[in-house]
Amino acid sequence: MSRRKTSSFLINKTTIDIIEEEAGKPIEKISQDKLLKIVKNLMTTDFRSKGLKYQPQYLKHRFTKIILEGKFVDFVKKIKNQESIKNQEKYQPSINAKYRTFYDIRDNILIECQNGLKKTHITYICDLSYSSLNENLDNLLRLGLLEYDEKNKIYKTTDLGLDFDYSFQQLRKFLCNEKVDKPIELDKETRALAISALHEIKEHKKTIYDFCALILENDSETINRYDIRHASGGSLQSKKIDGYVEFLIGLNFLESIGTNEFKTTQRGRQYFEAYLNFLLFNYLR
Repeated sequence: MSRRKTSSFLINKTTIDIIEEEAGKPIEKISQDKLLKIVKNLMTTDFRSKGLKYQPQYLKHRFTKIILEGKFVDFVKKIKNQESIKNQEKYQPSINAKYRTFYDIRDNILIECQNGLKKTHITYICDLSYSSLNENLDNLLRLGLLEYDEKNKIYKTTDLGLDFDYSFQQLRKFLCNEKVDKPIELDKETRALAISALHEIKEHKKTIYDFCALILENDSETINRYDIRHASGGSLQSKKIDGYVEFLIGLNFLESIGTNEFKTTQRGRQYFEAYLNFLLFNYLR
């Protein structure tokens, strides 16, 4: 068994904050004697309430060793630098994410099943687990986007399923900044139903397509970051809000009109209408 090296595995942002709070100054300016005294005091600290993961006795032993070896301050500088880089990183929404949304999975199944496919073939072609496949097939059958041929034991995309694919591809084109067809105008009653369904999505797991629509729904002439956070159901933190704002401005969905104010562009309104059309396939059948 290899011996575990004395390293920064015990030193994280929590322990740094606790020690600096005790000393009233940055760790880099604390003398070695003072550091040792603070570490000794950890023995009597209510470490659970302060968020420390390890027992005080263990912390004292390991910290004392690292301090005496002269490695403590170097570890702290490294961790602070990592935290600084992490905080500066921008969240960038993308439809080419590693994990597919359930919309992408449904559309993938519908595309592959245009000429009919057996269940086993769908599993391999669409790269799905057995449980995920069953869940998606059940949903697609319930929504009338897919039909099952008992005789040949195959699943086949319906005409409605082809309409779903067309509608979804329009959304993807919007988010890829490509040319799109003009969305179909919904009548007042159907539009109200679609918006009601959109509000229900606020309380559930959301995809990038949903977040964009929730942000662009605002009827006010201008919106700010607070409006965006509220529109998302409070699930977007500051870093993600900034990422979505840049993303939507880059797609010409939003236009900046001040330091913290934005307005929806014509293309942004077109995306919202296209999204409502798409929503009809998923929630209103």
